[in-house]
Amino acid sequence: MARTSDFALTNAPWMLLAGVAGLVMLAASSGGGAGVNVHDITGESALIKYGKKAGRLEGTVKRDWRPPIPWVNLTGIVIHNTGTATAGEGAHKKFTYHIVVPLDGRVVLIHPLNTYLASSDGFNSYTIAISVVGKYGDGHDMPPAQAEGLRRAIAYAKAVAEANGSDIQHLWTHRQGELGKGADPGRAPYQVAVAQARALGMSHDPDATIDDGRSIPDKWS
Repeated sequence: MARTSDFALTNAPWMLLAGVAGLVMLAASSGGGAGVNVHDITGESALIKYGKKAGRLEGTVKRDWRPPIPWVNLTGIVIHNTGTATAGEGAHKKFTYHIVVPLDGRVVLIHPLNTYLASSDGFNSYTIAISVVGKYGDGHDMPPAQAEGLRRAIAYAKAVAEANGSDIQHLWTHRQGELGKGADPGRAPYQVAVAQARALGMSHDPDATIDDGRSIPDKWS
């Protein structure tokens, strides 16, 4: 069953307990701070079977199990779009992203943030994957609620990972790591994500690439 919780992102000490069935996150706010309403469906994935072996993910539809990524190895966030115009509740469980943001702006936590996922190609072993629902190329804008949800998802992922020893410094797009993902995430999600990342003190280099990825086109800026 999905769990919905509110978390404060500033002036709040965090504790995270990572178990094979998902995450339990507790925050005790010391006053103030922006909150994020997180729709937590960890452990319900249609792609990953969370096994009984502590710290391991057992055989999946798309990949062999891999141990969770050490928190200290996580250094960045990769932004995606799902390539689907809409996605119902059942579809969320099939996504290989850590977080998805539907059109209504909810922050849906699908997998624990240190789960190894085959989502971002060469970035997989050191980043958190966040995707917005939609087909965003060079054209239309995001719904305001979804744009705000993406901002909150980035802030949430950075806060939780850094509370567990990560240093989330870099923002990437899927396009920058895979030749076939030229429209991923698209102009509108890219602009929202870059502005939020920089507001949080993260860096983004539009010209940087890995493997056969491509740099960010001028028309996205």
